[in-house]
Amino acid sequence: MSQASNKKRKSNPFGDSHTPSKKQRKQPEAAKDESFTPDPSTLVAEEIPFTLECPVRNLSKKGKKQTVKDDVFGPQTEDGGFPNLKINYTIRPGKAWTDMKTYRNFSIQNQKFSSGSLVYVNRRTPPPIPPDKGASEAEILAFDKKNLWVGHVLEVRAASPSQVLLRVFWLYWPEELPNGRRKYHGNQELIMSNHMEIVDAMAVASGADINRWDERIEDQDVGQYFWRQFYDVRLEKTKSGGLSTIREHCVCNGYYNPDNTMLKCPNPRCGIWNHEECLQDAILARTYGRLVGDKNSVKAGSISLPASKMAQLKANVKSKLGVGQKKKGTAEGLPPLTNSTSDSSPWKGLLKAEIAVDEKGGKAVATITDKRAQHPEVWTEGIQCLNCGTTID
Repeated sequence: MSQASNKKRKSNPFGDSHTPSKKQRKQPEAAKDESFTPDPSTLVAEEIPFTLECPVRNLSKKGKKQTVKDDVFGPQTEDGGFPNLKINYTIRPGKAWTDMKTYRNFSIQNQKFSSGSLVYVNRRTPPPIPPDKGASEAEILAFDKKNLWVGHVLEVRAASPSQVLLRVFWLYWPEELPNGRRKYHGNQELIMSNHMEIVDAMAVASGADINRWDERIEDQDVGQYFWRQFYDVRLEKTKSGGLSTIREHCVCNGYYNPDNTMLKCPNPRCGIWNHEECLQDAILARTYGRLVGDKNSVKAGSISLPASKMAQLKANVKSKLGVGQKKKGTAEGLPPLTNSTSDSSPWKGLLKAEIAVDEKGGKAVATITDKRAQHPEVWTEGIQCLNCGTTID
């Protein structure tokens, strides 16, 4: 789905429906424990014979009773097990929908799925041939993003082996969000939404091994693909763009992109995670100030910080990281670094800092390169937490 498509995702190659929704559905008692396997030989590509409206427009506070003439199922509510995604929906024609039997499980190509399962849904028919076993992770990811959607199964209904339908919430690849990918979204990250649609069960390609990542659990193994954030389609026009808040890190109060590195402060009284790029900026600011001898140049690099945090980071850089102390071996007689007050990172192109962690000792070390001379000088320094100044090792 393109970013400009306003959340109307063509649900599958066999048909279409509407937008997202939420609801803890009470299924008819007669069918709760049954499983169903659609017959592929009887299925043909045809449009979904139902229209799903989600969220419901003009829903009165008391709820509106539907007449037989209306032939509407609902309004109902759904949250898929996530209360903050709760949303209303209706389905038309209502009688045809309620006449279909509900099932706990369904099977496709000898794979069994149930309500709550995450499944890959083919975007095209016939489905393209997947990458071979020797394909790289990047090739597999590119194929998945181009050819597959990911659905969270909310409900299974069937009228016959030739008509098995799933009501799903979509998970979004970050590129599919109406407001686009955020800087903190990882390359293999998805977002759980309450964009609801009805899809044909035969559009399911396979199960989707996608784990929920709880950022409060610091040693959680999230696997290859994961999701940690919610997208509420009703809040797309708000400041948040409909995205739920996630954990903040570092003195910059920024978020964690799992494709990048963070280093944790070993001080139990602090324990914050430091962004690698923030550490690099602080190291370069310190080094620039030391080489130039200009105290005013020592600031938080290109980090955008609240005033209180900016002052704190400046103080840490000066007092904890040794600003003003001459480094042994620093090149002498070099042309001064350009001190541009209009540039928040005047060392760009002149100084470089790379951070690595010694696999044996576990100590984090910064390798600094002064590129001003014909033969650049290189040295290493320890790394200190930006919040408390404790050496990270």
